[in-house]
Amino acid sequence: MKKLIILIICIFQIDQTVLSAQCFEDRHSTNWFDGWVSCSISASPNPALKSGHWILYDLTALYKISSLRIWNTNDPQHLDWGTSKLHISYSEDSIIWKNVGDITLEKASGSNTYEGSDWIPLDIPKAKYILLTSKESFGGSCHGIAEVNFQAEKVKINTASKDDLSKSKPLSLVLTPNPFSQLLRLNIQDAIPGDYILNVHNSIGDLVDFRKVSVQSGEESLEVDARSWPAGSYVFTLTNDKIQVRIVGIKMTPQ
Repeated sequence: MKKLIILIICIFQIDQTVLSAQCFEDRHSTNWFDGWVSCSISASPNPALKSGHWILYDLTALYKISSLRIWNTNDPQHLDWGTSKLHISYSEDSIIWKNVGDITLEKASGSNTYEGSDWIPLDIPKAKYILLTSKESFGGSCHGIAEVNFQAEKVKINTASKDDLSKSKPLSLVLTPNPFSQLLRLNIQDAIPGDYILNVHNSIGDLVDFRKVSVQSGEESLEVDARSWPAGSYVFTLTNDKIQVRIVGIKMTPQ
């Protein structure tokens, strides 16, 4: 039996990362800070889009998404900050993006009984990342939305592995912070001791970093200087003759 999941995402922080939090069922408050607000444009993670006002959702797993519901900015003093035209993009890895297109949203009422939009049908077969770009506001200098719900179904993945991969330890990579703006740290965990190669590519496949890494005890930590990198998505790939592991990082424009 397929299980339908409603992913509820309330945004209580003014930046381009996403936090989960408890929400009032259906209704939304009239505080402008109970939501996402962008007052300056920045480079989009999707290289096909221009710099703009956007928010990136990491769903942490692959989902098939059938619809979404949006609560617009509901502060009575800033209803013009609400998003009137919203562009939707999605990706499995934050490198290759597909565009759903634009949808039109209604202005919020400014009332504490505001219950957002009706469910909007979508056809997203498989996505881990959802990128929402506010293309137009209701005339305000800032752009925002208050809350997003997705109706989603978790995608099952068949993980038939090769012998060399199935017998190896589950090496993992962790980037901190992620997103990053200047310096970051790549932590290698649960690795078989030995020599590895680290490659970092940007979203169009250009190599921006390369180094040899010697792991002595299964754990290693590397500092990476990303100050000269343009904003966007980057793929960190660690390999040896048996293992290849990737992680995606997002470079933000320094504030």
